[in-house]
Amino acid sequence: MLTKMPFGVLWLLSALIGALVALAPETAAAQTSDPDHLALSEKAFAAGDWTYIAQGTGPTAAIDARRLEVTLPATSSQSSNPSAFSAGAVSRCLVRGDFDMEVGFRLDQWPARNGVQVLLGDGNLGDVVARSSEPSFGQETYLAFFAPVGASALTSDLSGKLRLARSGAEVSGFYLTQEGWTRLLTAPTETSDAYIAVFAWSDDTRFGHQEVKATFSQFHLLRGDLVCPD
Repeated sequence: MLTKMPFGVLWLLSALIGALVALAPETAAAQTSDPDHLALSEKAFAAGDWTYIAQGTGPTAAIDARRLEVTLPATSSQSSNPSAFSAGAVSRCLVRGDFDMEVGFRLDQWPARNGVQVLLGDGNLGDVVARSSEPSFGQETYLAFFAPVGASALTSDLSGKLRLARSGAEVSGFYLTQEGWTRLLTAPTETSDAYIAVFAWSDDTRFGHQEVKATFSQFHLLRGDLVCPD
């Protein structure tokens, strides 16, 4: 069952945007429709197609073959700007126009009420779809947050897929079930170029101070033109 709700969670946007805005290239090369180099692989990271995110004290991200492994130790703590800690990766290139992207996740170490969100986002635009552990309510959810509204669905999944798609000036967030893709939310969004981000994050208020480990794999950009820096 899906529940729509307003999220007074500017901490989510600040954590995401703070990690990405400084990475914007000053100039861009011609568009390309070939997303192959965006695989979550050692080759793609070595070529600079992805940049690691590591904010605050403690969190780490590393590539193991074709998987991006993220660890938030129990002792993780936030930085002052943004007021969050995170680890993951952001694309060097931006995606232009309509897009459709998805990524697989696995929650390797996931204590109850851990306060962490594992997400796929369009970076500087602030739209995200996530697998979340909510400390206040003790709920395990999928959620989509497209400011200023969000939607969530209860789950017990420890692995799955997240999907984010933009068509015109609307964006939609999905999660995968045995029956196929389930839409969480569709809402207005910006149409400007966007970075691609996959990471896990929390802050000192939400975090349960128990180690969390998650793995991202099988990223696919199914639709969208890439614009890459010179």
